[in-house]
Amino acid sequence: MSKAESKESIEKIDNNWISVEYKGNIHRIEIAKTPQQLTEAKELDDLVFAGHVGITMDELNEIANNGAILLMRDNYGKLIGESQVITSPISEHPHLDPNEAYNYGTAIYPGLQNNGLAQILYKAQEYVALEAGKSKSSLTVRLENAQSIRGRFKAGYYIVGYDPDHFGSFEEGGARLLMEKELSRKNGIVPPDILAGMVDRGKVRILKSQLDGFDLERNGLLVGIGVNSGDAIDFIAHQLVTKIFNNKNIGIGILKSSEVIEKIDKTSLLVFTDK
Repeated sequence: MSKAESKESIEKIDNNWISVEYKGNIHRIEIAKTPQQLTEAKELDDLVFAGHVGITMDELNEIANNGAILLMRDNYGKLIGESQVITSPISEHPHLDPNEAYNYGTAIYPGLQNNGLAQILYKAQEYVALEAGKSKSSLTVRLENAQSIRGRFKAGYYIVGYDPDHFGSFEEGGARLLMEKELSRKNGIVPPDILAGMVDRGKVRILKSQLDGFDLERNGLLVGIGVNSGDAIDFIAHQLVTKIFNNKNIGIGILKSSEVIEKIDKTSLLVFTDK
């Protein structure tokens, strides 16, 4: 069987490793146990998330005892990716549904993003969740983190909510989108090229700085909002997201502005539909 024909699979080798097959290649993902492994995970996390809410060693120790910290290395042993998932509540995340696993964070070494490495770690996270008997996988993400949002859409997650004060005040960058995936079924994924075609055919109403009396419940179309990706807070985008979730919509995809014909005055277009 060729690589293109091989099916993706995941299996636990022992308590220290998970084997993930992705696009015909086998990846051995370490399950961090030792203080040295936890230190390596924190160093990569600090490097990738500098300037945002960072993780502490106390959190990492709790996660290791209530879920798993997953490490990915290159052929030379260098840590190039790390990811955390909890299957039981911890101090910083005390509320967890009995059927839920929470993906605490994923970091890919700078310069190696957009190569599918995060997808491998997402699969390992989901394996940990399923092994613990969970049926739902969840996470939070900044509205301006287009790269992570796109990666999670690709993995079958949807945006299901918005919390303006998740990690502190909205003005201080504490707002987060809530994303979920039902592990018990295969979630439908809208590929970016299909979504871009819908935008170009006028099937997506792009909202601007205000709704202008637009009735989200009766429009019959998908709706999109422009978002400036990066470290700065896009205040207008947050205001629009608040209105969208007041109408119980869900996010199904994100596009780069360069992927659509219609001129968008932001770097990304986040697309929603009603439930």
